[in-house]
Amino acid sequence: MDRLGETKIKGILFDVDGTLYHQTPLRLIMMGLLVFCHLNRPTALFRKLKIIVQYRKAQEVLRKTEKRQKQCHLKQLALTVEATGEALAFVSEVVTEWFEQRPLPFIALCRRRGMERAMETWQKNGLRLGIYSDYPAVHKINALGIAKYISILVSPEHPEIEGFKPNSNGFIIAAREIDLNPSQILYVGDRPEVDGQGAVEAGMQVVILKGRFCRSIKDYAFCRSFSTLMNSIPLG
Repeated sequence: MDRLGETKIKGILFDVDGTLYHQTPLRLIMMGLLVFCHLNRPTALFRKLKIIVQYRKAQEVLRKTEKRQKQCHLKQLALTVEATGEALAFVSEVVTEWFEQRPLPFIALCRRRGMERAMETWQKNGLRLGIYSDYPAVHKINALGIAKYISILVSPEHPEIEGFKPNSNGFIIAAREIDLNPSQILYVGDRPEVDGQGAVEAGMQVVILKGRFCRSIKDYAFCRSFSTLMNSIPLG
């Protein structure tokens, strides 16, 4: 990857899921754990599995159809309730358990290599580091052991966020929270059509960290690792 240029970078914002850790192995671990916990309760297994699938699907629907709606995380729950026929309380319980709590003991096993060293280097060189994620991220950041490097954390629970990525609204709010002009910020994500599009529309520079199945798109800069990314950002 070429070194980033023209406007000097003063801050870096990160996506979380798929960016700070590899999402596929964590999902496989969670699937195995879900099955193991319900070996003698197949009905409960299928109910929870349906909620998990529909909750993910609801977010992708909202990316395209509800880009300017506040409290989009609540709309995601409502769509999941509608698709599954389950009670809101049960859907919320399953989402909290399997998206926010159960992954925490395993998330560090799947984190990107070189991430902490890169963040330490960037912080020592005066770059401001923050998070803008479509899911609540504070517990994941703690589990990854990088909370000490992160100065701001923005998610759709923020009262001013209107829609999931690629809506640029959240990127602009994150830039305001980290107190930088968007042109001074590098956004690091893993999905060009979501992270890349939204960040570019907000006026940020973008790098997409590639996964095994991610193909390069000429409109975005791609790299394979945090080590490569660290060497591509001019410091000082």
